[in-house]
Amino acid sequence: MCEYKPNLLCQRFYLHWMFSLFVSFLYRVLLCVCVCVFVCNSQSCHFVAVLFVVIYLTFFHFVLEQIRVQLYLHMDTKRTLRKCGSISFFFITHVSGVCDVTVASCFSAASWSEI
Repeated sequence: MCEYKPNLLCQRFYLHWMFSLFVSFLYRVLLCVCVCVFVCNSQSCHFVAVLFVVIYLTFFHFVLEQIRVQLYLHMDTKRTLRKCGSISFFFITHVSGVCDVTVASCFSAASWSEI
């Protein structure tokens, strides 16, 4: 359906998909920031968390803009969205992993300091 003529349903589906990715990642980043601020309370940890948020929001804006342009121009939508999707999944997986490691290291550092 989406590969021949992009319609409103296709646009809504892909925007919903990107929005759900964004929300799930934002939740992880906010968790990372909260743990860094309230548990670690170190300046480098704050900097890394803020950097993650800025990089991700910039990247997310770029992906959404590419999708919007491709849908508007009626180009090869399926191929473009697959490419954008694979890039965004790669990015989200890796940065989420780094964020999880940061949270885990913050918790372990906090627990070691209490001992």
